[in-house]
Amino acid sequence: MSMKHQIVKGSMALVAALLIGGLSSVSAQEKLLVPLSSINPEIYHPTEASRKIDPNDKILQAFRERKIKDMADPSMPRPFSISDYARAETRDVDVVWEDLSKIFKYNWKILEFEAPKKAAQLKKAVRARVIFSTPDVKIVELAIAPGGILPAFSQAAPSAYHVLEGSAKFTSGTKTAEVFVGTSVKVEPGDNTRIEATSKTPLKLLWFSWAPGGDERYLSAGYYLTGSNFQVQPQEAEIPKNFAVWGVNKRFKILSDTSDKQSARKELYPDVPTFRSKVDDNWLDFRSLTDGGFFWAADLKRMGSLMGVIQKIVRMTGVFRASVPGKQYDFNFSYIVWGPHSKYIMHSHATPEFYYILSGKTEWMLGGKKGHTYTATPGNIYFHPPYVEHEMLGLGSDPLIAITGSWAPYGDRSVFSKPFELNEPLPVQKASARFPKDFRFNHFNALKKGLKYGVEQ
Repeated sequence: MSMKHQIVKGSMALVAALLIGGLSSVSAQEKLLVPLSSINPEIYHPTEASRKIDPNDKILQAFRERKIKDMADPSMPRPFSISDYARAETRDVDVVWEDLSKIFKYNWKILEFEAPKKAAQLKKAVRARVIFSTPDVKIVELAIAPGGILPAFSQAAPSAYHVLEGSAKFTSGTKTAEVFVGTSVKVEPGDNTRIEATSKTPLKLLWFSWAPGGDERYLSAGYYLTGSNFQVQPQEAEIPKNFAVWGVNKRFKILSDTSDKQSARKELYPDVPTFRSKVDDNWLDFRSLTDGGFFWAADLKRMGSLMGVIQKIVRMTGVFRASVPGKQYDFNFSYIVWGPHSKYIMHSHATPEFYYILSGKTEWMLGGKKGHTYTATPGNIYFHPPYVEHEMLGLGSDPLIAITGSWAPYGDRSVFSKPFELNEPLPVQKASARFPKDFRFNHFNALKKGLKYGVEQ
């Protein structure tokens, strides 16, 4: 029996059942999730056979045609390749912790001459490694041992920090706050940054820096859902209503604010709060998103009845956005969750994007069916350049939980070549500021466990 006949035999009855009553009705949407054992994975590839049994093929064909039209339009933003820009996949376990002098561009020769003991203590108390590096965006895994202090410094690039584990007393500019898991911190160019770990376990943060003033055409050029049979999703992928990323999530607490004592200066992102807690964010209702909220928001209206599927198997919430007054944004990141065994069919977009995996095991394909396939696990990061097709398939009983971000490319890249400023003498580190021998950055104890998927709660 040919592959074409296998697909039709294994899927025709299933799709026919889904058509009963009309896909636009509420009762039909309730029936969209089916047993995993009834799904042939080949149904998701847009072959002649799979397209014939896809009741939503007209919707997806419109995306396919629009992508061809957009890429032929010289006024649309141009694609750029992975090899010219960044690596498609990076696994943090393959990246060594770097000497701090490679990350924090102080004058280390003077520091190690004038305060050799304190400099040595600092290198034992703080670990950092670059896990994503493009001309426009840098992402660093930053860890500080219990009681450790990253002394006050400033840099030319705007940046944001996100706490993945532990707690800290964090200074950004004129404000100091106690921050916890899920807190994001904005740091304007040239602002003071100081971090003191207050937790009994190592503090883990993602540190994002970007080139400001990028080409915003990439943020609104288009989203293209070009796979097949997206509506055929397993029952096991249904996410319970009480889902939360972190089991414990405290709100940040402002400890001091000296902004009224400082002369006002122009900020790149004046409308963006310095501190923001994840606990204050609600999951998005995809049906009520307005144009401009996310780069794909305008295209959700084109998805018709497929929206019923998304609401069941996907959770997403915006976390941080470097919004530019009167424009769009330079950089942003969000939390996204896909239920176990779910399939995000082939798609692409003009906006460059990354995924940083927090939980779950996923098959990740970049470049279409003839591209490269990866197995994603916590600590992996993936880069999707403009217009490059990619898709994901859940491989286990845990959901895919990730931090995903996008940006306007071709900003002021000179910010990355400028030196850092150290704004205080090196402190004496506490004796507790040491990492355990079995320290793993990509193991997150605070992730919520024990939820039942496939059943609404």
